[in-house]
Amino acid sequence: MIERIGSIINKNREEPTPIVVPRRREEYAKLPVIVKSGTGLMTLMELMAKDYPDAEWVVERLVPEGLTILSAQPASFKTWLLLDLAISVASGNQLFETFDTSQSGVLMVDEENSERMLQQRMRLLGNQTELPIYFMVERNFKLEDAQISKVIKICKEKNIGLVTFDSLVRIHSSSENDSVQMSEVFAKLRRFTKAGINVLVTHHNRKSGKVDNPSQEMRGSSDILAAVDCHLSLKRNREAKQLVITQTKVRLSEELEPFEMEIVVTDESVRFEYAGLSNFVETKRQKTMKCIFKILSDGNSINQKDILAELVDIDNKVSAKTLRSILEEMEADGELTTTSGKGSEKIYSLI
Repeated sequence: MIERIGSIINKNREEPTPIVVPRRREEYAKLPVIVKSGTGLMTLMELMAKDYPDAEWVVERLVPEGLTILSAQPASFKTWLLLDLAISVASGNQLFETFDTSQSGVLMVDEENSERMLQQRMRLLGNQTELPIYFMVERNFKLEDAQISKVIKICKEKNIGLVTFDSLVRIHSSSENDSVQMSEVFAKLRRFTKAGINVLVTHHNRKSGKVDNPSQEMRGSSDILAAVDCHLSLKRNREAKQLVITQTKVRLSEELEPFEMEIVVTDESVRFEYAGLSNFVETKRQKTMKCIFKILSDGNSINQKDILAELVDIDNKVSAKTLRSILEEMEADGELTTTSGKGSEKIYSLI
């Protein structure tokens, strides 16, 4: 009886089927790919069987394919740089005689500058008229389905590989401080990249430069930085007539070291010359603004005399006259608010 039971058990027991895992792409490619419509699921095997082209650069090591944002404070030459980049991409020439470009047509959607101003700047940047650069100027473009579809159609017809938007705040009606709303804005911008069209959009930095990390200088929700493939931060050193470009994020590779650009201006031309890695030194005024922000960042509300004493303690001594000027500037820029103290004394706090 025992022997009979054992034979029945052995008969019903099946040897486990060995699992063979393909190790090379060629092996994956030979396997059948079964797509179950409606599930939205993909197996690891199916993913590994796909053959994607290598990622490319719009501007080598500076602007990758996909969605890039260029941020700066007002009057920092960001529109000038956008125009210069468009010329380089449309011509296939190096940007700043340093960075290779992938030649394509360029569409510039500009909701900040007039046609007259753009014409003047293009003349100063070389006065080239035969390049495949197209403009939509002050047309009240918004990131709405119909307008997006229209622009994508134009890009396909004109062989345009790059669209620039100047600036982000002009092409939507959402709150830039609302993470959900900004995620929706960038989902709309992604319609261009999904159609094979690269996007470069400008945005504004906070006015006082109150953070140490350039990636945190952009106005609005942190979701803006999270949504893009690359962020370029632009700073202008007015005293040295230089620009400093910092690549704070890029998905395609390691970030570039910050580098400097010389602004060369004559009566007949404007050009930007690559000046090597940055040794930009923060001005005393900029450093003091950041220190004031740190002093007040814990919700403190204090007067000018106490702020002056705090600055001395952190080795950032300035005169009372200079501090008063800085505080007035930060108040005018909307970074600080004041209440009345004793007599004519002002009490400062962050907004």
